[in-house]
Amino acid sequence: MKFSLFKAAIFIFVVLYLGIGSSSLLFGEEDIASDTMLMFVGEELYTISAASRREEAVRKAPAAVTVLGRKELKRYRTIAEALRAVPGFYVDHTGIKEEIYLRGVADSFLVMIDGVPLTNDSSNEDYPRGLDLSLDYIEKIEIVRGPGSALWGADAFSGVINIVTQRGRDLKGARISGKGGSYSSGGSNFTAGYQLGNVEFFLFGSFLETKDFEPNRSGNKRTKDSFREFYGKVTINDRLTISGRYS
Repeated sequence: MKFSLFKAAIFIFVVLYLGIGSSSLLFGEEDIASDTMLMFVGEELYTISAASRREEAVRKAPAAVTVLGRKELKRYRTIAEALRAVPGFYVDHTGIKEEIYLRGVADSFLVMIDGVPLTNDSSNEDYPRGLDLSLDYIEKIEIVRGPGSALWGADAFSGVINIVTQRGRDLKGARISGKGGSYSSGGSNFTAGYQLGNVEFFLFGSFLETKDFEPNRSGNKRTKDSFREFYGKVTINDRLTISGRYS
């Protein structure tokens, strides 16, 4: 009798063990499936226009693309810091400005704001890469890795970066914000947007002052930098946009 009870106990233990193992396996598969679903749903939330000059889902873009939304951009202060986290980019701090490399070549890509080029090799114009470009009014950054000269010209030798600003119809009002940090650093932003019929208005202004210590032979030297930026645009019928930027 005792032997039969012992065998029955072993049998029940084995059944329970196998049942728990199978349940864990099934739950694991469900977790993986849900993670995969969330990943694809997240990709569908973003669209990109820099890959083929038309708005399309990221997954359908005919190139290696990355989109940094407002949620991701909150982690960074400058476009150089944001690009450092993107595959294929390398940022080198030279002391004067950041050198940004894409696939091993420095400054070989086209940078645009709302589809308007900021770089031009023929005129030796440079694009903002530090605190002279605020990320507070940026909706997303579209990044295309790979040759884009056929669509965007010779400046897009190794890729395209399109900085997309916020829309006036999404703001419907104005807001003022401030920031502060160590060494008496601080600044303020002003953002306003509105839609009147088929016309959208957007305006942004920023002032930032930073103070730091720069090492030299005689010790640490106190440095002070000020940055001002203004950006405005008017969009008519979602077809015509007139914009301007000063920094």
